[in-house]
Amino acid sequence: LVKQKYPLTPFVRTVVIKRFADMEVKNKAYLTVVRFKNIRRKTSISYISKSKLIGIRNSSFDNGKLIRADECIYSCTSVDIDTVNMVYDYDYYEILTCYASYLSYLDSKFIDFVLTMFYNKTCLDGVDPELYMQAKQFLNALYGINATSPISDEILYDNNEWGIKSLNNTEINDKLKTMRKSKKNITAYQIGIFVTAYNRRCLYDAIMKVQALKGEDGKGLVVYYDTDSCKHIRDKRVDAIFEQLNEENKRMMDEAMRIHGFDVERTRPKNPKGKVCQLGCWERDDSYQEFKTLGAKRYCYKKEGKD
Repeated sequence: LVKQKYPLTPFVRTVVIKRFADMEVKNKAYLTVVRFKNIRRKTSISYISKSKLIGIRNSSFDNGKLIRADECIYSCTSVDIDTVNMVYDYDYYEILTCYASYLSYLDSKFIDFVLTMFYNKTCLDGVDPELYMQAKQFLNALYGINATSPISDEILYDNNEWGIKSLNNTEINDKLKTMRKSKKNITAYQIGIFVTAYNRRCLYDAIMKVQALKGEDGKGLVVYYDTDSCKHIRDKRVDAIFEQLNEENKRMMDEAMRIHGFDVERTRPKNPKGKVCQLGCWERDDSYQEFKTLGAKRYCYKKEGKD
């Protein structure tokens, strides 16, 4: 939310974008629908979710994510296109629909509150548990209000029975109009679409770079990954990758602070032990002696030096 730019003008349909290279990604954000032919992943890592695909032909999936397909149509953002190009090869693509909006940083008052809560969370850790938890919950909420869909099916209770009423397109549009007119909103729907796309790109940028390295067995070094972690075989080359990613994060944070007119040190306060905590950086977890997984969010491990 702090370091990235977001689409803050109305999306306008454009017909001049025929290739990905035509997109002005430094100044504009795009929502697009793309047809791929003979798309297949480069490694054992998948990205595209089946829920965002239609027109799928002769395909295979891993835990709901695309391994390969003879043909499919994908609804995505321009940020997702970057990630797709990291993860997949394909023979042909066609941009079917494309909308564009101009990019800008989020409102400075919103960013100021994010930075204040991050400072409180960092500096109050182990000092004031109540205020620390309050700051942590605010941070979670500031992300959550963007990543949660504002429109959902209706839950009904009738004749002592619970039921779900799915909304049709007219009802969805009516709720969106009501939401836009409300003065209670502090964010917009497209912010949630792009903040999650940015997060995915950040994650896959790391895991694809780590997976490109080969261990003694000739295999990639990624053991497991989920929405916010990358577990890998220990290797000094991997440490260098994450150091480089953290330096890039720091550079982007500093640039955002310059534009907002804030002190760059607000993105890296010190905790009570004197450790600098840089907002948005990768942090190393414990080392594991053993690690076993059955898939996403299903794993167990034994830390080194512990029973």
